[in-house]
Amino acid sequence: MKQIILLLMNKQLCRQFRIYNPYMDSLSDIIASMVLLSTEEYLS
Repeated sequence: MKQIILLLMNKQLCRQFRIYNPYMDSLSDIIASMVLLSTEEYLS
């Protein structure tokens, strides 16, 4: 659960620095969506 929170925090950080590194933002979006999918599978 801690890892999910860290990933979401990282996603927010990447959003702030999107101007400097758009690749990192899209990468974090992919990771976050993967985490959300695995979380939904885990909860169901």
